Amino acid sequence: MQEYRYEVVDRDGRLLKGEIEAESPLDAVRALSTDGRTVVEVHERQIAPAAIARRLRGQDVVVALHELATLLESSVALGDAVRAQSRGSSHPTLGAGFAAIGRELTKGESLLTALRVSALPLPEYVYHLVEAGELSGRLDQSLRQAVDQMSYDQRIAAEIRGALTYPAILIASGIAAVALVFVFVVPQFANLLDDERRLPLLAEVVLRTGVWFNESRWLLAGGLAAAVGAAASLFPQPAVRQRANDALAGL
Repeated sequence: MQEYRYEVVDRDGRLLKGEIEAESPLDAVRALSTDGRTVVEVHERQIAPAAIARRLRGQDVVVALHELATLLESSVALGDAVRAQSRGSSHPTLGAGFAAIGRELTKGESLLTALRVSALPLPEYVYHLVEAGELSGRLDQSLRQAVDQMSYDQRIAAEIRGALTYPAILIASGIAAVALVFVFVVPQFANLLDDERRLPLLAEVVLRTGVWFNESRWLLAGGLAAAVGAAASLFPQPAVRQRANDALAGL
């Protein structure tokens, strides 16, 4: 006997959820289709794996939508294509997302509404293209355009990351080297500030800055930790992330 999760609508229009044991999905549907109930969905209960699933990547989403678009272009019905994706997705988040899409479609909702309910990480333009495809009757073409645009975005992002890797290493190394010099090396020459002879302006600025760094290292560490914490809390917000990306693009 297998355990299945189900959703049914009773004769009063109420949506009921639960679990049932049966030999097969067909047996589960037969057992549930009594007393005027309409079966919305029946699927085998999955036992969560012990290992933590890897993070869902943007490429995973692109591949899943590419497969969905290919099925639609092959004249497969939308409901069947979504069910196939929910069962064949390589990532549990994608499987759950397509399962949610399938449930919404079964209830009579549009694909646009189903995509928003699924909570899949999709760019906003995907929703607009899907809406246009549903209105024009060319959903497969609109979905293909969305996949092509997402693939292009990922390719450009990968190229930018690759181009910025070497400069980022140089900048980080330079900052670390300068910080080490100010914290550990320059203070060794702090006694020159007590000399009666007047030092060149640049030398005096460097020495005094190094002494201040050495005396305020815990203050600087606390400030750096606070800045990192603030960035970590703010950066997940889309508006903040967009402003940061615009600023970096300007630089």
